Amino acid sequence: MTWPDPTISDDVPPAYGDHWQDFRDSPSTGTTAPSDPLAQLNGKPTNFLCVNQRSGAIKGTYIINPSLQIPLPVQRDEGGLVDIVKVCVAALGVGMPPVPEGERKNLYLHTQDGSVDVDVWLVGHKDLSQGCGKRTLLHVSSRDGSITTKVQAIDTIDPFSLNVFTRDGRITVLLPRSFHGPITMTSGDGSCTLSDDMLKTSTYLGVADRTTRYFVGQYPPSSAQQVWEGDEVKVETRDGNIRLRYVDEVVQLFSFSSSWCNFSKLFHCWSTDSYI
Repeated sequence: MTWPDPTISDDVPPAYGDHWQDFRDSPSTGTTAPSDPLAQLNGKPTNFLCVNQRSGAIKGTYIINPSLQIPLPVQRDEGGLVDIVKVCVAALGVGMPPVPEGERKNLYLHTQDGSVDVDVWLVGHKDLSQGCGKRTLLHVSSRDGSITTKVQAIDTIDPFSLNVFTRDGRITVLLPRSFHGPITMTSGDGSCTLSDDMLKTSTYLGVADRTTRYFVGQYPPSSAQQVWEGDEVKVETRDGNIRLRYVDEVVQLFSFSSSWCNFSKLFHCWSTDSYI
């Protein structure tokens, strides 16, 4: 797995939804969002969103509707029309030609120096027949900083591909229960683990060259499609641990106070016995 160095632009798009923290911290109780989640999020969906900044953390909530037809914005310079989205397109490789429509990122988040902590809400369809059939492409990266990415579903979403990369820092990814597909985790110096709930639904595919692979959900038969077009997650850090779990899993946090209390009781008993 290779990751090109993103090109930096001085024209940084404003942060999208940094003021939505009250809702993003509320617990999720299922594979899909609560009724009328868009009203609670207090924001409108967008598509093909790019945030590419020189420094500083990226934090907030992003609502992506892959079915929105948003045209490529253009501006004029001395050479004529210039696609300003090439600022983000260039992140895929310096000097590359324009990205084909099928490879255009629905969400691209990158910071040169800072952490990333985001909620990504994917808008789906109430009617299964309304799906567009294309994968939703998501990219989250930092050159220096930890990353936490939470993906949540509104109704039945199309398959999505999520790429997460940092050169230095831990990575935590939370996925909806509807996720079905391969997970690839690469850590140069750290562990790669799935939660207990996710392990119960996963097939272990092995580890090689510091890369661990799983397939979540029913593994396709040998006669199935040779090119996987469903959900997919690729995560890489050169120095840090990688953790993946479901978005609605309850995490048992270590309680220092209770552990210290138990330790104190044990120490007290030992001290009392020693003086008898």
